[in-house]
Amino acid sequence: MARKENYHADLVDVKLRFLKGNGEDIPDYLEIIRQRAKEKGYIVPNGKLKGEGNINAYIIDLIETDIRTTEGNADFSIRTSLKEKASE
Repeated sequence: MARKENYHADLVDVKLRFLKGNGEDIPDYLEIIRQRAKEKGYIVPNGKLKGEGNINAYIIDLIETDIRTTEGNADFSIRTSLKEKASE
């Protein structure tokens, strides 16, 4: 099993950038995405956003679904935890 100290060394950061909503012609994209994630059942289990929409889980699921569908790779999944890695 991978050790927790190495967890962050095994991660790759991907940043998405959206314009900040201004209440006029630019909507609050972050809030729209977070609300959609919550509606779809992707809930943050703990921390300061507990109970809110889990944007990371929602985006990862969208990516996995797209790759499974368009690439014909029905088994494709993105590992997101050390527990998944350890169970192999």
